[in-house]
Amino acid sequence: MWFRDTPKYQKWHMTNDSESSLALRTGTALRAKGEHDYWWFENELFSINRASVRILTESQDYSSLYTYLLAVDGICRMAIESKEANYYVAQVDALRQAIEDSVPKEKINEEMKKAYAGLVEIISLLYLDLILETSKLYQEFNFQSTVSSVLKSIDKGCDYEKSIVLRRRGNKEFYEKVITEIKVEGKRITPDWVIKQQVAKEEYVYLNSLLDIVREGLDHAFGLGKLFSDNGLYFEACIIFTRFYEYESKLSRFIYVVNNRKSELEEFHIDKALLWDSFRLKQLQETMTEWKKKTPTLLSECSCHFALDNWKNNEDFPDFLGESYNHICEDAVDAIICDDIEQFSVDYENLTKLMLLYQEYIRSDFMKKNNLYRTEYAYYMFTSPIVEWAQIGGLAVLWGEFHGTMEWKECVSNGSNAIFVKEGEKSNLPEKLIEYIQHRNSFMMGIGSRDILETGWQLNVANAIRESGVCETEYGIYGSALKTESKLLKAFCSNIMDLGFTTDPAEVFWVLCVNPHLPSEKRFKTTNSWDEVMFDV
Repeated sequence: MWFRDTPKYQKWHMTNDSESSLALRTGTALRAKGEHDYWWFENELFSINRASVRILTESQDYSSLYTYLLAVDGICRMAIESKEANYYVAQVDALRQAIEDSVPKEKINEEMKKAYAGLVEIISLLYLDLILETSKLYQEFNFQSTVSSVLKSIDKGCDYEKSIVLRRRGNKEFYEKVITEIKVEGKRITPDWVIKQQVAKEEYVYLNSLLDIVREGLDHAFGLGKLFSDNGLYFEACIIFTRFYEYESKLSRFIYVVNNRKSELEEFHIDKALLWDSFRLKQLQETMTEWKKKTPTLLSECSCHFALDNWKNNEDFPDFLGESYNHICEDAVDAIICDDIEQFSVDYENLTKLMLLYQEYIRSDFMKKNNLYRTEYAYYMFTSPIVEWAQIGGLAVLWGEFHGTMEWKECVSNGSNAIFVKEGEKSNLPEKLIEYIQHRNSFMMGIGSRDILETGWQLNVANAIRESGVCETEYGIYGSALKTESKLLKAFCSNIMDLGFTTDPAEVFWVLCVNPHLPSEKRFKTTNSWDEVMFDV
């Protein structure tokens, strides 16, 4: 046979009558039995590979390691379809551990550094592939087809060991009993629904194991990023943490697919006395939530460090600072729409830290290419982070106002005060930022490259407010208007139900969170003087 037999010592309580009687009569020990080792070939192969990986890591031959990892990437789908995802992910974990153990302790040249970063990216993709391939598998999964193949194999009455279909099911005892029934009775007595229930349970158990694998994969991937961050390897850490938002996007699809399959499989759970395990999706979601809270801080710190370390030669590397800033902006707006103040607080605090460095990063980049752009456009672009930071803050304040809670405004004020007040002393930053904005507003750019993005944030939050059921309207002299006791809402967006936000929500931030830091003559002036109306109401 192609497999090897591995000798296994028998247990007395597991032996049959003849074996135990023979051993007792002869005074001998139970004979060892050979157990099929179906994985001997793969284990031998991977042991050779691990030895090779160890040699390559010790010699810092990262290019050869990269080639090897690319080959591993191609077997993910095959492993999941064969219901051997646990075996596959164990090999990926071993490779990840090898990468962790090979963290450069000394400085290496730029070529080796980029090769090592490539290894890190492949490792992050190997774990991401678990999500992608599982989603594809269960999107295409046909339970009726699976059951039909199982029934066909059983009804042939062939041995369990000789049926590839049944061997892959896993529950040897159940299928052998049904096959024995056919051999004894000449036909199958076990009804179809019992077999369908067994198949559904096996698929359910495997789906649960995939949830565990994905959850552990998240921890391993982002734990690796944390290790890099702690060791000052900011390039590698940024590769891991910027991929978090791709994980989150793909995971939403994954959750949708597995929930559909769970519901389908549970329809075949007829005998409720046969207990099934609880579905372990919640544990996966909790793990993702934990990393969602941690990632903005880790990502902003790593991207800031990396940008500062490579300021002069930033064109040689990915724009991690811009990627971090944009992802955290999007995440902060999503947190508003989801009414998740805890997540927003984390995002806005880190957005505040990023904003100042990012606007300077953009400004210095334009200075290198000053012949390619008009001054107005360059000014528009490098002040965009300031405007967007203020806009997101204003949207959060308005969300809190509509929902009757001051926590959102306090959260925004605390975030901005972190840069406005240093060691108890007020800085001149509020005045400087308002000068930037007032000057920016003095010239018209038409539709800028960031305008559609910013408008999208406003529309999404306005729509979420309208759909949340917190708005009431009443008819007045000029038609319907918002029914509210809030002076801010009456002055700023009394017609939100019909028109949304007609004025930039950033103005709310400047008026409520920044103007209090300044004397009256230096305060932000609103477009339509709505702030004067608010204070007069």
